[in-house]
This record gives sequence, C-alpha cells and structure tokens, in this order.
Amino acid sequence: MSMEICPCGSSKAIDKCCGMYHENMNASTALLLMKSRYAAYVIGDVDYLVKTTHPHQQYGLNKSDIRRWSAENTWQGLQIIATKNVSDINSQVEFKASFLDKNNKPSVHHELSTFDKIEGVWYYSKGVINPIRLV
Repeated sequence: MSMEICPCGSSKAIDKCCGMYHENMNASTALLLMKSRYAAYVIGDVDYLVKTTHPHQQYGLNKSDIRRWSAENTWQGLQIIATKNVSDINSQVEFKASFLDKNNKPSVHHELSTFDKIEGVWYYSKGVINPIRLV
C-alpha cells in the first residue's frame, strides 16, 4: 500500500484515489478521468494516458513526446474551473494545471477538455487550450 498522496489534490493516498483508475481504467465520471489523467502526467504513466484517449485518436499519439513533456515539467497542482455534462455520453471539464517548465519558469496549462463515453468507458476526446469560458 502506497502512502504517497495523490497529485490530483484529493489528499488521499494515490492507491486509494487515481491509482485505482490507472490500474483498472474505470473512472465513473469525466471529472474523475480528468483528475486521474493529470495524476498520470505527474507520475509519468504514459500507457494510461494513451489508453484513456479516444480510441480513434490513439494511433496519432507519440509516447516519447508525452513521456518527455510529463518528465520535463515539475507539476504544482490541478485546479478544476468548471464541469458540464452535455449528455449521458459527453462531458466537459475546464481546468488549470500549474507547473514549472524545464527552465523552472512558472506556467499554467489552461484547457477545456471534452470527454466521450463509449460502451460505458470515459475517454479524453479533445481539448481547447486557453478557453474563454466553459461552453
């Protein structure tokens, strides 16, 4: 059992929080998937990031690029701005992920992510960087 605190901000041990999703890919909501994907970036779980991307988009992902971006940043925290359930199978999460980049410069990744539910499983579908507001 890991006593490491989950990076998603829950204050729970990672194996009692996002680590469960990393093992089973069973996040019950788009918000939980978003948080678990952030945690995966923090810990460098590239396979989880690929598996939780919409199946039609997985072929275009470059694991080396994902691994490099994950590792070269020092992740500082996740802020959920808003969530919106568009339908039973489509949801949006607006968030800000704070980090120090490879030059130790404070940065923020602000995104409006769209998630699709396929056969009972949530997947990251697309993101709009620096959105004006949750649509």
